[in-house]
Amino acid sequence: MCENEMASYKLDEGIRAFVKDTLTLKETLRQMRTETGKIWPQD
Repeated sequence: MCENEMASYKLDEGIRAFVKDTLTLKETLRQMRTETGKIWPQD
């Protein structure tokens, strides 16, 4: 594997991790909104 391929592979890994974190964050926020909705119903 040449250095260039290695760099782009690392970049891909970083992007994948970032996307995963973002999705996890969105899921967490959605969860929190649901919990909040139970306490304060939003009509």
